[in-house]
Amino acid sequence: METRFSRRTIFLWVLSVVLIVALPARMGLCQAVKSDAKRGGEKAQKLTVDVSGMESLGLSATGYSWGQAVWGEATLIASDGTETRLVDLKPESVRVGWGKFSLNTGPDGKPLKVADRQFDHGIFAHADSLVTYRLDKKYKTFEAWVGINATAHTQGRVVFEIGDPAARLLAERNRQLLNSFTKENIAALRGSLERSLSERTGDPTETKKRLAQLDSWEETVDAIREGLGKGNADAASKAAEYADFVQSIYASKLDAPLLFVKRHPYMAGHIYDDYLTWRPGGGIYVIENPAAPVDQQVVRAVIDPNTKETLGEGVYRDPDISYDGKRVLFAFKDQVNGNTSIYEIGIDGTGLRRLTDPGCDCQAKHEPQGLVGKGQHDITPCYLPDDRIAFTSTRTGGLVMCFSSYIDTLHTMNSDGTDIKSISVNNQNEFDPSVLPDGRILYGRWEYVDK
Repeated sequence: METRFSRRTIFLWVLSVVLIVALPARMGLCQAVKSDAKRGGEKAQKLTVDVSGMESLGLSATGYSWGQAVWGEATLIASDGTETRLVDLKPESVRVGWGKFSLNTGPDGKPLKVADRQFDHGIFAHADSLVTYRLDKKYKTFEAWVGINATAHTQGRVVFEIGDPAARLLAERNRQLLNSFTKENIAALRGSLERSLSERTGDPTETKKRLAQLDSWEETVDAIREGLGKGNADAASKAAEYADFVQSIYASKLDAPLLFVKRHPYMAGHIYDDYLTWRPGGGIYVIENPAAPVDQQVVRAVIDPNTKETLGEGVYRDPDISYDGKRVLFAFKDQVNGNTSIYEIGIDGTGLRRLTDPGCDCQAKHEPQGLVGKGQHDITPCYLPDDRIAFTSTRTGGLVMCFSSYIDTLHTMNSDGTDIKSISVNNQNEFDPSVLPDGRILYGRWEYVDK
């Protein structure tokens, strides 16, 4: 197995990108009006904010567990007193931490209710959530009653925030720059460049030039970080220049085509049931010359809805490149309550074939009572050095202890999809198998409360 692995002569970096800007895990809004920490069963709190001159409005709720966030009687008021219900406007963007965004009703389909107060209208957006609306400077005031829906009973703790999403994105960008532009990261990059010189890899003249540039950045790091902390635009611009400088160094090391999947941002209710997500779009692609400037890169579709051999619209995920660089494994889901199956296609976009059909041949053919989610799912395929394929699957029929969605665990099969075998006895989810240099499988395992 080790010998086969070492003969992998064509290597493609695998990258996941998103179709829109991915929002950070923490949904806090810059310069926002914030509620008290609201708990399940507590009375609703009224929030009022001046939105004069604002282009967009962002409504954030933070506090995932039982975070059944309600914005009751949410209303925009113009300067002449005209009122517009928020439910009568189309959101500019919606992100919820669990379940579905809904108007006027909670997760039970009944009218929104916080403690003993029922609302005639409002929005439900389970935390962690961020919902934005386009205002175009038309309104003066926004007001809403906030709290946790009565279906959570006394559970949950949510903080509500109202503010400008553009300001939040700017603050988040500054935070990211602060995290990356540090003396520690500069020292690590310097070490990498110095090793390149000592090991005589790369262009020594270019490496020395980059080390000199790094000296300059190191001299200014304290001043730039201080400016970032104050929200200084010039400091942010300089830190962004440094980020581009670092990116150019790592991009220069990409000496083979880059395989990537294009998809919408991750928005699963839980880390263990992302196979239930239905946000179709994108596909699997190759950047032929990833070291080139972005405007000179050549991007080619391996498979998407518009290629000659295609599976149409759906969720394309989990690409893995074969050891000879000629074939790609991936998982695909074609409808909201459908199954996720494993496919293989040539890197040139030909020879598409289906390897698994979990809806037909899995053990868990009969849905247990209380099952959350639909379908059976084979995901995260990985080529093995012995010509078999590793993947995780829900086909054993086990359930998550606290949520009743299927667990997915490690399986293997022949390269043509036959002889499927479970190689795990775990009673909770396993994730993302990958092959180590000695042929062993590295994977993640959720240990639930068994730590």
